[in-house]
Amino acid sequence: MVRTDSNIPKLPLTDTSDGITTIGQKAYFEGWVGFASLHKSVNCSEALTRPKSNFLYSTAVPRLTAAEIVKSCQKSCETFRQNYGFERYPKVTKEEHHFPIAFIILFHTSLDQVLFLLRAIYRPQNVYCLTVDLNAKRELLEGISAVSSCFHNVFVASKLERVVYAGFSRLVADLHCMEDLLAHPIPWKYVINLPGQQFPLK
Repeated sequence: MVRTDSNIPKLPLTDTSDGITTIGQKAYFEGWVGFASLHKSVNCSEALTRPKSNFLYSTAVPRLTAAEIVKSCQKSCETFRQNYGFERYPKVTKEEHHFPIAFIILFHTSLDQVLFLLRAIYRPQNVYCLTVDLNAKRELLEGISAVSSCFHNVFVASKLERVVYAGFSRLVADLHCMEDLLAHPIPWKYVINLPGQQFPLK
């Protein structure tokens, strides 16, 4: 039997010297990790101490189609960001504010998986260029366009490529994003390129 969060004693949140609440405690007790709809049913402590119980959670995560994601964004960007957990982190620190990072994400399938990756690396001071393989279905491009419209620092590359993986076009797709990033007002320090299927991390 898997315990629910109501059975777990609520430990007091501890402030660090800089006034920011301990991230580990907030992540556990305030539901930053995972899906908001599962926060009251999934017990992190149980999952860590009894790994065999993890299979109980795997089928509980709902996956949305690109069309459903578009509809969600069009209905309310604020609700979309909250439901996907983009607004679950604490305020930006001075160090983060003065050291923004640029990300390039290239993908060709599974929009919801791309969103899980974006959520995992998202911070408001960074900037994210999303580039879609033109060999992908049109609904994928429509979906990511709708998503990017809900953020000030997420955008779709101005030029897209039909990508041959391990070919030159793969590099060209990144270069298009880099060109866009150089023109972006956020003064990023480094750029990191990722495949859209990097999440779950291995």
